[in-house]
Amino acid sequence: MNKRSLKMSTQDERKDLTANPLPLEPVTVGVLIDYVSNCPADRVLTNITLIDAELDKIESALKPYVTQLGIQRNQLLERAKAENITEDAEAVLIEKKGKQFRNEIQDLEAFELSFPVQYKQIRAEQQKALDDKHDTAVARLEESTIPLTLADEKVGKKLVTEFVGYKPVTITYEVLRK
Repeated sequence: MNKRSLKMSTQDERKDLTANPLPLEPVTVGVLIDYVSNCPADRVLTNITLIDAELDKIESALKPYVTQLGIQRNQLLERAKAENITEDAEAVLIEKKGKQFRNEIQDLEAFELSFPVQYKQIRAEQQKALDDKHDTAVARLEESTIPLTLADEKVGKKLVTEFVGYKPVTITYEVLRK
């Protein structure tokens, strides 16, 4: 066979490797030792420590491999999102929106003006709870907010909602085989 026919351009080689990637190096695993069978009572705890040491060795050996795969996965996921790739020949990208959470009352002054009686009741309950705690750091923090559960109880969730901010919705992505 002619030596020239075995040579491949770098572009052709890259395309070939993309289409037919080289197999990953096999992860070498030691011989599985049976620590349980025929374990005398005076070696049970010792065997646990031996198992822990084996687990540490395996985890440290696999950590670079797992880390590299995680990086590559994240890069591909970012590419899929950037290029709006939601499906290919064997997999599909699913976007999952997290739950919308009420955060806290944004404008305490407006809330107090709108519901003065309930505001005083809420603050009285807060003060009682704070007096029970005897923690000034907690007191300063809690004086700047109103617990939504108390506001909902005293005013009603529908009326409180107009004063409430929302935490941003978290979006996660899942890739599933077809």
